[in-house]
Amino acid sequence: MMTHNLQAPYMPLRTRFRAAILLSLTALPLNALASISGMQSLNDEEMSSVSGQAGLVIESETRATIDRLSYITNGNGIHFDGIELGAASQEGGVTSQRHDISLRDSGSMNILFEVDGRRLTVDDIRLSDRPDLSMGGFYLDQNRIRGNLTISPGGATSDSGFGYDLFYSSTGGRFGYRTNDNHLILDGLGLNFFSLGMSLDMEGDVAVFRAPQVGGQFAVGAIRYGQSPDNFRGALNELPSMGGLTLDFGFSSRFDFQAGGRFGNEGLQINSSTLLNRGAFIYSTNGYNLALRDLSGESHLRDLRMDVARDGSGRLGLALTLGEAEGELNIGRIELGNSGSVGGLNLQWLYADQLVNDRNYSNQVFIQGGGNPHSGPQGLRLGAEWSLADGQIGYTTNGNTLYITGIQSWGEGDVTLDVTRDGTLEGTEFYDGLRIGFEGMAGGYRSEGLRVGSENAERQAGMELLGLHQAFEYDALDGQITLGPIGEGGGEGLLINADIIIRDALSGALLNEDDTGVWAAGRQHDIVLRDMTLQVTDNGLALVLDEGRQLLDIGDLRIGHRDSSHSFGRVSLQTYETGSEMTISGLGDGSEGLRIFRKRILAEEVDDDRRNRFVWETGRQSENGVPVNGSGLQLVLENIHTSDGADLTGQGGISNTFGLQTDTRINVRNSTRTAGEPLGLGFENRTRFRELNVGSMDLVHPTGGAATALHGISLQNMDIRSDLVVTPIR
Repeated sequence: MMTHNLQAPYMPLRTRFRAAILLSLTALPLNALASISGMQSLNDEEMSSVSGQAGLVIESETRATIDRLSYITNGNGIHFDGIELGAASQEGGVTSQRHDISLRDSGSMNILFEVDGRRLTVDDIRLSDRPDLSMGGFYLDQNRIRGNLTISPGGATSDSGFGYDLFYSSTGGRFGYRTNDNHLILDGLGLNFFSLGMSLDMEGDVAVFRAPQVGGQFAVGAIRYGQSPDNFRGALNELPSMGGLTLDFGFSSRFDFQAGGRFGNEGLQINSSTLLNRGAFIYSTNGYNLALRDLSGESHLRDLRMDVARDGSGRLGLALTLGEAEGELNIGRIELGNSGSVGGLNLQWLYADQLVNDRNYSNQVFIQGGGNPHSGPQGLRLGAEWSLADGQIGYTTNGNTLYITGIQSWGEGDVTLDVTRDGTLEGTEFYDGLRIGFEGMAGGYRSEGLRVGSENAERQAGMELLGLHQAFEYDALDGQITLGPIGEGGGEGLLINADIIIRDALSGALLNEDDTGVWAAGRQHDIVLRDMTLQVTDNGLALVLDEGRQLLDIGDLRIGHRDSSHSFGRVSLQTYETGSEMTISGLGDGSEGLRIFRKRILAEEVDDDRRNRFVWETGRQSENGVPVNGSGLQLVLENIHTSDGADLTGQGGISNTFGLQTDTRINVRNSTRTAGEPLGLGFENRTRFRELNVGSMDLVHPTGGAATALHGISLQNMDIRSDLVVTPIR
């Protein structure tokens, strides 16, 4: 049941309008005019001589405010507070609109509409159990709207329904999402679309909405970030841009709406099917595009329910729970800058309930107020659980396809969304931008592996060369990723700051069907990224890292079954990089494929948190059956770093600008060095460095301390090339 509960009085609704009802009369006899002047009824003969057109023109200026609008199901409510409809240009101003309404001979009604300078504002969105917390507020500007809506009697399946045709165009719009006086702004919004042959019918107790032909374009001129206690108005060119978006689309859809929620009699049930006939998505920075072209696919939602209800922890939220979601997305070409196409992708998915590790997982999200508790009272919290029962990824280059099949994923935890600013609040460090937080996440994924040429081809190895694990599970994932603008003359693009902490993880590689392979158990992973920029350039997608730190600690490295007791021991790798770069692009030679160029600047040791270090430890002592790190014999490589071997910058000392460079080209191709030239995953790689140094190699005894075996190791001027094609074992 939807309740529009106006729990506080309306503020005045001020509308000024002019209406003209026009009746044009032609070829009307004088005696009929006399009858009209006396307000007398016309007889049939007189009526037959009348021809004309009826219409209604409404011009209005409006400002309206509503204290609270509520949606309530089963006694629980979500409240939209501080709603205002008025002028976009000035606070307290009115918005103007015009509607030309006419009736056609077919019985349909045609409405031409124009809206200029309108803003819709919602100050806060709250849940009934936590009025102290808010999901934040938003404002939507519709600066220039032009459109035409035709409403016809009769739906697609019954005379009691209605049909609709719509043409819509808007330019110069804006959407702002605000938490704690920080704003994420979609500026320069434009939407042009048409929807023909729409219909609304009642089929029993189900409202069926059909949209058989929809097409158009949506654009975001700039994604901006700003700080202000008030909502922004006017031009915002002084605010830095994170880039722009364009979406072209053509699709058909059907939605079935029915009463009834998951947690009671009240709520909403939705089933839908959508067929994407065409599409393109473009993200642009500084005039260069990351483009996903030739999009097509389909999506089916079954038994999606919407309630205001409590999650498993007793927290109230707007609950979206799903029975099943099945679909497919085809991306014909992926283009990065002017480097050409990297190939195409095919994604397939089935989200449904599944049993993993003796626990049932489903798909649901509870939207709640309050993001990170230290950022302020406004923000979004998503209590989520997901279950990908089956999925598949296909990567195609030059007509050949590589498949990752049998993908499953599951998990639960909280995701928080806040718009934050630089500073430290209650011991938590924040950055300018949209902060995506992770709290108490636990889950994992696994897949069957790679297949080349066909979905049913023989399974093979090679995922590890792509930097992917065949299986990965974790008991705890916490942290944040903040996406902000580069600013300060850096041009359009994203500035990324991140802190990710993973605990008690298990990963598997080179796995056979019986789960034997290489397993990394007791895995701990800390990742810190500071001021990493992401921009689309002429050469492709460029990432430049100001500072990066990682600690990967594997408690037990095993070969065999995942539960094997035989172990190589503990392996720990700590990295510290400054000024590293990565560019992802097409091959640039006219053929399809992926090129990844990396330059890693391994910096010299600064402190225990900022260093490059490798540890192998065996023979650890145990406490309560748990091995204790540092209690065994260790082989330690200290202060690993790159250098140029000389001063190449003129700043004195030995410079470190060349780093460890890796240029990798990936495509799906035939092996010319194997009998029968089988199809496989191709890797062409070149690795270079001028100087790679190790400060010392130490042997550390738990009681006897450290002894340096080698001091000052240096490898110079290495250039290693390789070309391989990974195929199934024959």
